[in-house]
Amino acid sequence: MRQLKNVQRRGLVMKAALISLLTLLCTQGFTLPVFAAGATLYLSPASKTVVNGTTFAVSVRISTSETINAVQADLSYPADKIDFISIDPSGTAFDVGAPSSGGGGNVSIARGSTTGVSGDQLVAIVNFKAKVSSGTANVNFASGSAAVRLSDNANVYSGSSGGTYTFAAPSTTTTPAPASSPTPKTPTTNTKPAAQASPSAGDTTAPKFTVAPTVTNLSLRTATVIWQTDEPSTSLVDYGLTTQYGLTAQTPGMAQDHSVVLDTTGLNAGTTYHFRVTSKDAAGNILNSSDATFSMKGHTAIIKITDTKNKPAKSATVKIGDKSKKTGADGTVVIDNLPGGKQVVSITFGGRTQKSSIEIDDSKTEPQNFTLTVRPLVTPTGVITLGLIVVAAGAVAAWLWSRKSRIKPGLSSSPNVYVGGSSNNLTPSDVTPTLSSPHAKPPTGSSDTTIHPTQSS
Repeated sequence: MRQLKNVQRRGLVMKAALISLLTLLCTQGFTLPVFAAGATLYLSPASKTVVNGTTFAVSVRISTSETINAVQADLSYPADKIDFISIDPSGTAFDVGAPSSGGGGNVSIARGSTTGVSGDQLVAIVNFKAKVSSGTANVNFASGSAAVRLSDNANVYSGSSGGTYTFAAPSTTTTPAPASSPTPKTPTTNTKPAAQASPSAGDTTAPKFTVAPTVTNLSLRTATVIWQTDEPSTSLVDYGLTTQYGLTAQTPGMAQDHSVVLDTTGLNAGTTYHFRVTSKDAAGNILNSSDATFSMKGHTAIIKITDTKNKPAKSATVKIGDKSKKTGADGTVVIDNLPGGKQVVSITFGGRTQKSSIEIDDSKTEPQNFTLTVRPLVTPTGVITLGLIVVAAGAVAAWLWSRKSRIKPGLSSSPNVYVGGSSNNLTPSDVTPTLSSPHAKPPTGSSDTTIHPTQSS
């Protein structure tokens, strides 16, 4: 019976030790190990306002803790609100292209890698064109999406996050046509003027660049393309998110010094555009430039990372798209040239990668401030070590408790055996227990260690 009670006491002590461990972890702000599993597809930006008739780009990205060698990203979109333009693999982490397509409300992107890909990576850029002036469009990942693990070809795709895009009407402002100068009247004479030869007669030579095209006045909202030619010619610029362009701007008239201001409704902050210029002389000879790119100035985000105790998270890695920086001693990082709208933020701190998001106001030009909180990870080694210490302390307490409750001065472990003086470490075989009165006492005056069995009366 006494042994049973001791076992029960030990069990209570062990439970108390485990409760103490969990309480300690919670009160100190620790978490049990959490290991990210699988691969998640998401769109960036996740929200944006676009003008009817303009092209906008959506990055398809993957965040994976596994090393993968293939990805299938299938999208659905409302074909009555946006048109599919193209798929651009520029900057992708996947070096192998597979058949991809888009149109009719669906986009299918397939990419592969010969070496394996992990972390937060770009899959491809999808270019859409807005076709309405109000409302919203949701672009989501379809059920056919997948991510294939390199080691065993298992599908580790675990979820997705789509995007919502709001439409606006284009600006109604127009550039007034230059006023024409009055034509002076020519006095009437009796002589017939000689016929003049057409200035373009026999001209088969296209204009030539005397100054190559460049882009100036770059800001969050504006861009101007300038160039010079050796003869008067037209001024036209094709531009867009890919070499398929899709947008056009021009300055009327013939000139040798050319300047074309691009339509601000078709330009997005922090975005790279392709462009080419075209000049045509009076004879119809055409000069085309080669493709070139320019990048719009983006927004600046000042992001402060704090832990659960509101202390700065020093040396945390903050990543937005393909831009990555580490926080300083004050837990702050500055990331430039970001597009407007919702941006997914990946933060690695204390051995743990967490995701959050910020919403960049596209209407503001000044830097925007954000504060994000992260929870550090207790490593498996730290949890095990702390657990062993607490459990060991509990086991020692249980052993001492059981010893204290079992051993009393002058009383042996057998209820019917009395020990006089000090113990001689007798074994159970040295004693033949007999029944005795519960009130029996040891003989008085005994100075040696003697066993006195008694009999019941």
